[in-house]
Amino acid sequence: IDLVHLDEHRKKKPFQLSGGQQQRVAIARALAYKPEVLLFDEPFGALDAQIRVTLRREIRALLKKINVPSIFITHDQEEALELGDRVALLNAGRIEQIGTPYEVYTKPATVFVATFLGSANLLCGKISGGKFVSGTVSLELDFPIEHAEGKNAKIVIRPEDVFLRKPENLTQKYQLLATGCVKEAGFAGAFERVTVTLDLEDNPEIVVIRPKTETAAFPLHPGQNVPVGAVRFRVIPEECNAQAKVFAADPGP
Repeated sequence: IDLVHLDEHRKKKPFQLSGGQQQRVAIARALAYKPEVLLFDEPFGALDAQIRVTLRREIRALLKKINVPSIFITHDQEEALELGDRVALLNAGRIEQIGTPYEVYTKPATVFVATFLGSANLLCGKISGGKFVSGTVSLELDFPIEHAEGKNAKIVIRPEDVFLRKPENLTQKYQLLATGCVKEAGFAGAFERVTVTLDLEDNPEIVVIRPKTETAAFPLHPGQNVPVGAVRFRVIPEECNAQAKVFAADPGP
């Protein structure tokens, strides 16, 4: 009871406990048996968003303290990235990728992994001469992609890795994708979400996330023409599978 911070509620009836407190009771009951491993199956699914955030942080701290290996089953991407030391992504009963939260988010091995874990911009093309080519787009790859020359591929660009002007004092490599036109720009609290229509065949759209410092320094409005560049992207040949090498445009940290 002390471990799950419920000492002051020990005399309450179940119906007197909140959803989060009931989850803590369930964990306390499981820990009473001194298990060798714990299995959590969507443990926070029925809770309000703010309670989920608070409880999962408490649970992570608790599990670190008692050092019991645990398996979490969840469809909440944010929950998986915050709780997991290692994350396994399943698609139709098949493991697509296993890695640390940082690895699976920044170095997705498949398009499914890229699009399942947060927002991802995709652009189709092929590998040619050590570059990713899609129409007028030509992006240099910092290291060769084995057995990929001439193959169709997709690039994955996270919204936070897209810039609508060349950043100053940038330590990462910046490459221009295309020019584009701002379709919409919306305030989203700590950041601004911008949708840009690229001047390419079929007019694909790309989503950009800009921090408040950037929105203040470089305000945007619908209809404004902007250069669209990226500092990081991943290249995934269409033939890749769950065991494929993680292809990337830059080695990353």
